[in-house]
This record gives sequence, C-alpha cells and structure tokens, in this order.
Amino acid sequence: MSNPEQVSPLISQQVANLRGGPSEYFLPATQVRARYGNCSDMWLWRRLRDGSGFPPPVLIAARRFWRLTSLIEWERERAVPAPQGPHSALVAEAIGLDGNARRQGRQRK
Repeated sequence: MSNPEQVSPLISQQVANLRGGPSEYFLPATQVRARYGNCSDMWLWRRLRDGSGFPPPVLIAARRFWRLTSLIEWERERAVPAPQGPHSALVAEAIGLDGNARRQGRQRK
C-alpha cells in the first residue's frame, strides 16, 4: 500500500485542476448525446458531416470522446442572441421566460 503522504499531493493537484474549470475533460458519445437532448447516434453522425463545425471526436481505445472545451466553443458559435426591442418582453412572457408572469399565473389559480 502506498504512503498517504505520497498520495495526498497527487489528489490535491487533481482537485485543484478540477476547480480551475474544464481544460481537458472528455465526454463519451452517450454523454454528448445526453447534452443535446438525448439525441440519436445518427444525429452525431450527421453533425460531423453537415458542415456545421461540430467538433470531431478523439478516438481512445476505439471509443469516441469529445473535448468539453470544443463542444462549449461550438455551442457559443451557434448561440442566437436574445431578442432586443420593444416586443422582446412580450415574447419572453409568451414563452414563459418572465419570472413575474409565472408567479402571477400561480396566484390566479
């Protein structure tokens, strides 16, 4: 068995790396599919071939893994800005994004 004093610095370094944010986390295909609404494996296959810029997987022991940072970057590139203008509050309320409208709706029942 190893000495706890030798293991402790290794564990503390790993914990420190985790606290620093996602640097090189890898997600397997099942977690990537869950991230995008439990999509099918065919959805992943199509994203890799449709020119959308979806990041390619890294093969490790014949399994596909995606870098979390690559997925986050792809999501940011595809993000649509929130609507701006006089009707944006009405749209937000209509689709349920306004917290006050939700609370008022609960009080009426």
